[in-house]
Amino acid sequence: MFKNLLFLSLLAVLGYFGWKHFTAPPPPATQTPEQQVSDFVSQSVLPAAEFAALCEKYPNLVTEALKGQRLAVSGVLSKALVHGVNSNDLALELEGTPRLKIMFQSQFGKKERWGAPAGFRFQKKGKEIKINGQTLCSEGNTITLRGEFRHISSGWVKCDLLELP
Repeated sequence: MFKNLLFLSLLAVLGYFGWKHFTAPPPPATQTPEQQVSDFVSQSVLPAAEFAALCEKYPNLVTEALKGQRLAVSGVLSKALVHGVNSNDLALELEGTPRLKIMFQSQFGKKERWGAPAGFRFQKKGKEIKINGQTLCSEGNTITLRGEFRHISSGWVKCDLLELP
């Protein structure tokens, strides 16, 4: 009787652990770098910090996937500069990683070689960029920028700014 009880107990313990082993979910499949890049860049809006980290990790794959592509990147605006002879161009920097920032540069001034249309002038006041007296964006705020990927260089992911924020 004792042997039967011991045998049944042992069988129950083995059955329990065997059941847990065979019903456990399979471990997640690891993605190749190409799949990681493809999945990430297919998002409608890319988070800036994650985008910079991916560019740092796989610069050639990201360049291949995004060359000439339009994209939207969302993140904290760390620096905003006005440049151009007539103050009609912007350079907007999003926080990325400590070694790689994301820069969107406009080329609005190139459309009008010797001056921008009347009233089209950016101003930087403190941490704000203004156009015609209205605040366009402020450093430290979260912003989404839309543009065209250009290239990855030392310290920067550069994009052409195609739309005002």
